[in-house]
Amino acid sequence: MDFGSLIGVISGMGMVFGAILYEGNLEQFINVPGMMIVMGGTLSATLLNFKLKDVLDGFKAVHRVFTSHRENPNDVLTEMLMISRTAQVKGHAAVEQLAKESHSWFVKKTIELTSENTDESIIRSALRAEIGSVKLRNMTTEDIFRKMSMYAPAFGMIGTLIGLIQMLSAMEDPSNVGPAMATALTTTFYGSFLSTVIFTPIAGKLKSRTIESVTNLEIIYIGAVSIKRGEHPLSLYEQAIALIPVGSRRPFQIPDL
Repeated sequence: MDFGSLIGVISGMGMVFGAILYEGNLEQFINVPGMMIVMGGTLSATLLNFKLKDVLDGFKAVHRVFTSHRENPNDVLTEMLMISRTAQVKGHAAVEQLAKESHSWFVKKTIELTSENTDESIIRSALRAEIGSVKLRNMTTEDIFRKMSMYAPAFGMIGTLIGLIQMLSAMEDPSNVGPAMATALTTTFYGSFLSTVIFTPIAGKLKSRTIESVTNLEIIYIGAVSIKRGEHPLSLYEQAIALIPVGSRRPFQIPDL
């Protein structure tokens, strides 16, 4: 569990509902038609803008916001240094055994390409295509929540306008104006709440996870090219370490086989 994300969601919702309950009651903010307009409208606009499969995959990807499993790029670099050193000392036959032990599908694909008599240009194009595909899929997921963060306030405003029209159509009794106005404004509240507390933060966290994932893939890509060229592990390290922030870098060590 990513406690940062969990604390952010709980604190954000807690502050909002705490302010509501401080000098009021929750019933004042319950408006079923408004919920239907905001949530139903946001979902319908999202489905109109994206494929159904992409939307379902996007909702499934929300677990990445709260999961604690994040692969450290230093660990990825260490694994590639181990593969490079093994290829130098024991040959590609021993490297194939490392592929079976690796949990990364990209590392396995890399070893498969470098172990065969595959031209370097083909390795480069194949791995770059894979990285581009990962970026595209993740960008689509992020964009779904970015769009939802735009749709929710818009439908909230639509709900408010509907409420105002209904209110102005029944102006005979001035005592009903205040409650009707409050009901109309709740839809704007729903849209702003969903956008600010839910959709936008999820999109931001998914973007940061995408950056981490692509960084690891780039390190593997650099390692694949270096192994194919038969370069020393130090050369691989110097090329890949630039992708890791200075304060987080581990010093170079020749892996023990």
